[in-house]
Amino acid sequence: RINGVELDVCKDGTCRGVVDTGTSHLGIPAPADAEVASLLTTDAGDMLDCRLAEAPEIEIELEGYNVTLHPFNYMRRLPLREGVSVSSPQGVHVPSAETNATLNAPSSADPVGGQQPAAHPAATAQGTQPAGEGNPAPSTPEAPATAAVAATDNATTTIAEGAPVAEPATASSAAPSGGAVASTGAGELQTQTQAEEEVVRRFCRPRLMPVRLPEPLGPKLFILGEPVLHRYYTVYDWANHRVGFSLANNRRNTMDPAEITDRRGTLPKEVDMLLMQKRMTVTREGGKKGEIQ
Repeated sequence: RINGVELDVCKDGTCRGVVDTGTSHLGIPAPADAEVASLLTTDAGDMLDCRLAEAPEIEIELEGYNVTLHPFNYMRRLPLREGVSVSSPQGVHVPSAETNATLNAPSSADPVGGQQPAAHPAATAQGTQPAGEGNPAPSTPEAPATAAVAATDNATTTIAEGAPVAEPATASSAAPSGGAVASTGAGELQTQTQAEEEVVRRFCRPRLMPVRLPEPLGPKLFILGEPVLHRYYTVYDWANHRVGFSLANNRRNTMDPAEITDRRGTLPKEVDMLLMQKRMTVTREGGKKGEIQ
């Protein structure tokens, strides 16, 4: 449920979930992930820390226990500018006729207000394809920390590798916005309104990823990753295949929401750092590829 409203995706009673300590996101079965992302996304305004946003509450109903998540648990910290996404378009995907059919549907990985991604070639494949050569095993999205982050005085932009980024407007390139222009012998003088930089919309986005798994695991499988595990202490009963949940005893969980007075937040100290990944192969003459002498 989101803000107390039950989602249609689980009304038939076939939804299941797994707890994954190695997943930084909440996994939502596609194509329902797009609806969930839309319900949780909010305009960032001048906010610098989206975990402080006023956004809906998530309720995950388990047998005999309800897991609740607040914006501090599921929101990305940094706002994303309009048209930018840092999520994996495929999410967790095992190719099959059923899962491939969801690849071109709206997704939680789509940028807000931007162009939809190009059609995925796998969406045209027919039938279940075995894993192996030309068919990669299930994949999970890379951690958001690998995205490059650029900060300005009042806005933060998170840029995924290869994502199109519009150049910020300047006094010389900003489009006129209705102000008057006076001509003098020295040339044209723009008014203050015309010289202002173009306003860039930014959004607070949840940490979601699409899950595309065929039967018997899917198709309606939720992956409960860090957004749940950072809020709840979990105990695993391997013998009886059970997982126990208890609200963690930390300041964030026990504080009264009314105590949160700062809804803007601050940028992290490392916001101006650029994290990059580089892959290289080393060979030596007469040796095998990848060997180092």
